[in-house]
Amino acid sequence: MTEEQVKALNLGLDPITPETVLMVEAALQYVLENTRLKFDLNSDEELAELPARVRLFAVKFVEIMGVTAGVTSESISGHLSQSFSDRDRTALLWELLKSLLGGDIVSDVKFRTARSGWRKIRN
Repeated sequence: MTEEQVKALNLGLDPITPETVLMVEAALQYVLENTRLKFDLNSDEELAELPARVRLFAVKFVEIMGVTAGVTSESISGHLSQSFSDRDRTALLWELLKSLLGGDIVSDVKFRTARSGWRKIRN
């Protein structure tokens, strides 16, 4: 993916650095791996036709990946201590994907009826 392709997506990200390009590409690959949506990352035409919800996912993906762990509490009484928080990015990304692209998510869950299991045992 190129800087020009990221600019053409009109994501509102500024400035567009090489790191931004990598994160946007990673976001779109995440969508390809976890949904039924299909598009070519190298096709300017297909990228131009991406739904707004995919582009919004890319923006939020960049935001989530840019967050660093921060101090959430400090205590000076007696001992100096600090608590750090770094939310589980995987969970945040999955929740974001579900909220924006829920109908297109591909699940790893496989359903199997009891009847088909019994057939294998009897044979």
